[in-house]
Amino acid sequence: MKRTLSIVLVLVLLLSAFMLAACKSGDGKDALNTTTPPTATASATATASAEPTAEPETEAPFLMTPVPRPDSVTVEWLAEELYRRYYAGCMNLELMDYSDIMDRNENTDLFFWDNQLEILLYKTIHTYRLLDVFPYEVHINQIVDESDTEITALMSVSLITPTFSGYSVYFTSSASFQITVDKTRMVITDYSEPSTCASRYTSWLKPLATGYIRQGLTWEEANQKAYDEIAATYAEDAQ
Repeated sequence: MKRTLSIVLVLVLLLSAFMLAACKSGDGKDALNTTTPPTATASATATASAEPTAEPETEAPFLMTPVPRPDSVTVEWLAEELYRRYYAGCMNLELMDYSDIMDRNENTDLFFWDNQLEILLYKTIHTYRLLDVFPYEVHINQIVDESDTEITALMSVSLITPTFSGYSVYFTSSASFQITVDKTRMVITDYSEPSTCASRYTSWLKPLATGYIRQGLTWEEANQKAYDEIAATYAEDAQ
């Protein structure tokens, strides 16, 4: 009797083992069908790598351009556009065209050299760059003199100049200056800054140029020499 039970037990165990083996084999087959064959994967990879990859498009830097003259030009608009172009040059890293709003002559030449020096700072020393220029406040603080042909006024202009050096910062810049405007052409013919305003123009550039004129240089030579001297100092600071 015991022998018969042993034979039956062996047969049951063998049957269970066979059924278990058949079940695992089925799971393995189903799992294999749900995956992409290795040859197909290699082929797809080769095809993808063979296709030429397009170079990433680089957006051209945004450049400021002069605002066209309106039909009716005012002293306020000239003052605003003057300093908009001043900082636009710092953004573009080159002097803007002022020919439609200001003459370049003995009485305005130092403004251009001062603008060149400010641009030089952005090229060599400043660790941030300008993103845009927004004049938002312009005032005639005082009319110094006026005739039928000219008006001389003390002006102030405030601007917002967004900058970037890893993160964005909004600076507020302001300028106080005096301009003379030809009423017929509505262009600036004279520019100066009050001596009470401490700026590079009043404290450094103009005194240097005035000193060179006293030494016998023409105003063109004196102004450029003053610019060259300050530019050389900036070059040393940039090293």
